Amino acid sequence: MYALSLVTFLYGFLLSPHFAFARSLNRPRTACDAPARIELAKRAVAAIVEPTLQQSVATYTAYPFSDDASITVNPNHIGGIQVSHDRQSTISFLAILYELLTSVEAHAFVNTDDTHNFFNVTVVLGALHAIPTPVEAFFDAYLTYTLEPCKLQAVYADATVPKALLPVLVDILTP
Repeated sequence: MYALSLVTFLYGFLLSPHFAFARSLNRPRTACDAPARIELAKRAVAAIVEPTLQQSVATYTAYPFSDDASITVNPNHIGGIQVSHDRQSTISFLAILYELLTSVEAHAFVNTDDTHNFFNVTVVLGALHAIPTPVEAFFDAYLTYTLEPCKLQAVYADATVPKALLPVLVDILTP
């Protein structure tokens, strides 16, 4: 009787949520776990500050974007402007962005759930002669990933830019 009770107890424990939690502590890392997504976000930021445009484009070309990768920018909360709709247009937009930026400083990389993370970035705009003087802009970037395989699928960026710069930025962002 005692042996049967022990077997029943162990069987019940093995199926319980408590044991499931203990099993999760010993699981190996998955390909798209939280640390992997943070690393991908950091790689995306690092690519925009490569020494040359060619190096930046090469890094983004090798970057794991999904085929339907997209970027949407919402400058000063006027509404989202989709600036890319697939992998190639995403890389092309990032090449344009490279030309606009003179410095980039990312902060606070955070995972928000199993497929999303967030970071904010301070940039100095001032290239392409479209922007009269170097000015700071701030972006809160929300990234969405596919899990199998682990690829960046979407970026939504809330941008805060000086009001005088807003028409120029909207002109650059819209096709």
